[in-house]
Amino acid sequence: MAYLIPSWRYLTVASALPSVLGIFIVNMIPESPRWLASQGRYDEAEATLIKIAKENGLGNKNVSLRRSKSTSKSGPLVQSYGILDLFTNSTTCIITIIMVISWFVNSHVYYGLSLNVKNLGGNMYVNFVLAGLVEIPSYLLTVFLLNWSGRRKSLFYFMMGAAGSCWVCMKLQELGSANPAWLSTSAMLGKFCISASFAVLYVYAAELFPTVIRNIGMGVATVASRIGGILCPFVVLMGEQSRSLPMFIFAIMSLVAGLAGLKLPETKGRPMPETMEDLEKSEYEEVKIVKA
Repeated sequence: MAYLIPSWRYLTVASALPSVLGIFIVNMIPESPRWLASQGRYDEAEATLIKIAKENGLGNKNVSLRRSKSTSKSGPLVQSYGILDLFTNSTTCIITIIMVISWFVNSHVYYGLSLNVKNLGGNMYVNFVLAGLVEIPSYLLTVFLLNWSGRRKSLFYFMMGAAGSCWVCMKLQELGSANPAWLSTSAMLGKFCISASFAVLYVYAAELFPTVIRNIGMGVATVASRIGGILCPFVVLMGEQSRSLPMFIFAIMSLVAGLAGLKLPETKGRPMPETMEDLEKSEYEEVKIVKA
């Protein structure tokens, strides 16, 4: 689009038009039955599950959820949680801090590598298209690795891959006379890895936060992600003073985030925690497994 529409004003309008569809699509998405049940809104959760059953060709199935003593059909009698609850519990506090770091770094490096194509040399439009195309196989590989090695290892592998690729790209830029093809290849490999790690994070974060604070936790992580995206153009602009500096920063940030992610518990094959107590229980069970 940028190649065909040179005016940045018209390009901005053309890029924004598809998002108008979101206004109509959002009303078609039902609320999560899991969340409705956690809030005591069982009737609405049952209605959504019945609708899902019909659309899946299971006929008019009768769905009845088990009511807990703390809730009733008339409304929820459950404890409400806020953003401070992410930090009052030691387990959720560690998860939140690491998630904030990981999401910040992923967004920062992801958009940074996209914008930094102008410092790679060669055709900027070709480099940008390639940076987008490498995301397709990265997401396919993510599905395989999530089921094979789990969330924590997958996140670590991809973050280390991004760090290594950015480091190699930085060294090639320092040489000055390096082959542009090798430079682009290392940068595209970095984009491949950071795109895959971003896809892992969406799954991993949703499985780490208990249902009662999942929306809050994902919201905080998303805010950290957007702050990282906001700041990345300033790092890219440093390339005008030192061509290799942006890649050095991206490499170090990816390395730190990848190592920090090793402190998170593995969630593969485990039930998603509903409450704070479920999270503590799962953490305790993992410690027992490690010790055994």
